[in-house]
Amino acid sequence: MFEGCINIEKAPDLPASILIGNCYAGMFYGCKNLSNVTMLATTIGSNTSFSEWLKDVSPTGVFTKSKEMKSLPAGENGIPSGWIIVNDGENFFNSLPVEIRSQFGHNFGEFMVSLNDGSIFDRLG
Repeated sequence: MFEGCINIEKAPDLPASILIGNCYAGMFYGCKNLSNVTMLATTIGSNTSFSEWLKDVSPTGVFTKSKEMKSLPAGENGIPSGWIIVNDGENFFNSLPVEIRSQFGHNFGEFMVSLNDGSIFDRLG
């Protein structure tokens, strides 16, 4: 679907709760700047659902999943090994007081990057 799109940094949210067949196979292959994916599935019906779906994307990023999803594959057929995995992280961020969210420009992605690089402590004092 987005294969080879080098300008995409954040994937559109993937709200499907049940995945079947090769539904996400190759979806973001080669999207070298992609570093933020939200996938809310709770049931995976096939081991091939994620075949090369995040191959050749940014080596670091944030993967947000449903808290009900207990395990997901890793690597090029799953979540890239250098990515942070969070459970419904954006909902948590949006529940924070406005003065805290403002430290991150009201931007969930910026908040997640600060968790990864440790700058969250400097921002919150």
